[in-house]
Amino acid sequence: MNAENFIPFFTFFIALVVIYILIHLVHFRFFTPKLVLRASVMDSLLTILLSPLLYKICSIFLLEISIIQVFIAVIIFFQLSVIYSILGPNMLDRSLSVPMIIILQKKGKIQEREFYKYKDINIETLVKKRIEDCIKSGNLTKEGGDLRITKKGTFVANVFWLLSRILNIKVKY
Repeated sequence: MNAENFIPFFTFFIALVVIYILIHLVHFRFFTPKLVLRASVMDSLLTILLSPLLYKICSIFLLEISIIQVFIAVIIFFQLSVIYSILGPNMLDRSLSVPMIIILQKKGKIQEREFYKYKDINIETLVKKRIEDCIKSGNLTKEGGDLRITKKGTFVANVFWLLSRILNIKVKY
């Protein structure tokens, strides 16, 4: 790809990113998602669905971009947006490390035992959050005080069990 062809490609790619940011911000600011990772990926897919419209807009402004360049830009965009979805909103939602480093950033230093005073860092809060996520994603159901695995949950558990065996990752369960 020469420099002349790179400008339309880069412009199209940046336009995809801008559209994603707008969709993503509106989605998360005004329609709080139940499952953060799924919502972020859905924002990416919505952006991709808008790419034909963006292609038409580019042609109106006499920006000559080939279908192959559009396809490559969409593929690169999707890969980067999924990586962002995992490392950004998903980490904020699920990680124990994120609140810890934010607390340290605000306080400068802290004794290790002081972390246990924070409500979002205790094990009960973390387990409740994970149970809530599993119910929302359809892996578990709650009947009274009992949690039960669904067919989908059984499938997911089998996939992860198999993956842990294949990769020789020791999961404590």
